[in-house]
Amino acid sequence: MSTIFANIKYLLAPVLILVTFAGVLAGGIFAWLGVALLFVGIVIDTVLKKQASSVMHNQEGVTLASPGFQNLVMYSMLPVFVLLQFALAWRVYGYMSGLPVEVTSTWLSLIPITSGITGVDLIGATLSTGIFAGIGIIYGHELSHCKGFAFIISRMTMALSGSAHFCYAHVYNHHLELAS
Repeated sequence: MSTIFANIKYLLAPVLILVTFAGVLAGGIFAWLGVALLFVGIVIDTVLKKQASSVMHNQEGVTLASPGFQNLVMYSMLPVFVLLQFALAWRVYGYMSGLPVEVTSTWLSLIPITSGITGVDLIGATLSTGIFAGIGIIYGHELSHCKGFAFIISRMTMALSGSAHFCYAHVYNHHLELAS
């Protein structure tokens, strides 16, 4: 059970990002979902940190979290961030082309999906996407410490946040000077 609890915290950001993606796709008031989820995420992260800190390590201080699972989460975030950017681009296109704001379908017969988007909801979609696309910096930063394929993924992830240069600057400047 401790291993599961030690690993589950690494799913918090991906789940919040996927729900934000769904909100941007749905449009309407759901475009603001990412802004609300930021505060929900802060509360959940604080509670998990206090609960998980005591069960994340064994008696010898070795972590119970699975490095393979953590790597899987980090590598799988690149396509998620790309989808989030595409969802926002689709909403911007809908706004600029003047698509009418009307309900075209529903998810699970509960959540209405709108074709167009209002200016106010486009602001919500932009803020929601910006908040959670910015989390890509964390994943890109961690992957930038690796070589080969991981470094390429880190550059692509950081590029989505406009900071692809960080991968080189951080590893070849900060770490060299910090270790001196």
